Amino acid sequence: MRRVGVEFDAILAALRAENETRFDPPLDDAEVEKVARSVCGYTPEPQAVLKTTATVGWEIIRDDFLARYKPA
Repeated sequence: MRRVGVEFDAILAALRAENETRFDPPLDDAEVEKVARSVCGYTPEPQAVLKTTATVGWEIIRDDFLARYKPA
């Protein structure tokens, strides 16, 4: 998401939604916010070619999030 220019608030909202639906128990909100802030430290590359679907950016951030914090 960040790579294609999605901003902090949208990334945080997406991570919170994923956290609530996939983790038992969910991560503390401060930890989810820390991940979102970390991701936003990267410079967007809107010219980067990912795929033409709207969900690809989310899939990338979701996969990174899940790799770092495996759900129970």
